[in-house]
Amino acid sequence: ADGFLELRRLSPKDKELLISCVSESTLDQFIEAFETFDLNDDESISSNELRFVLKTLGIEPTEDVLNDILSEVDADGNGVVDIQEFLIFMASRTLYKDEDQNIRDAFKQFDQDGNGFIDRDELQKLMESLGQKLTEEELDEMITDADFDLDGKISYQEFYIMMKLSY
Repeated sequence: ADGFLELRRLSPKDKELLISCVSESTLDQFIEAFETFDLNDDESISSNELRFVLKTLGIEPTEDVLNDILSEVDADGNGVVDIQEFLIFMASRTLYKDEDQNIRDAFKQFDQDGNGFIDRDELQKLMESLGQKLTEEELDEMITDADFDLDGKISYQEFYIMMKLSY
């Protein structure tokens, strides 16, 4: 299991960082998809537009399913999804599915309980096993540097972004 980043908790800077990890051609595909969903060209996707597009794909979503989808993507809670929210959501899911096996394997080394997150104890144990005895301050700094949504743990997406920035 991989933990998901809580998109609502990201700062504007972190959202830009997330989008910057996606290739230009993939971003273009996301924009094209957004324009397909935005049937009335008002630069947002409503639940009715989402329902219509899903129906054309042969999916009959219930009201609850529609609300679940919208609430996950609609970061500002205004009931519609704008282009920025859509791009951030799609970028986060693209990173989540990315099959960069070296990064995935490294993440699994850290995530010893397999819950999809690296917590402070797991980080400390792994660093000690690598011969690195960290101070409390160093541990705090490592967690803070990678914990974009400030939930106190590092998701696969956060780990992925840090690895991409580091190498």
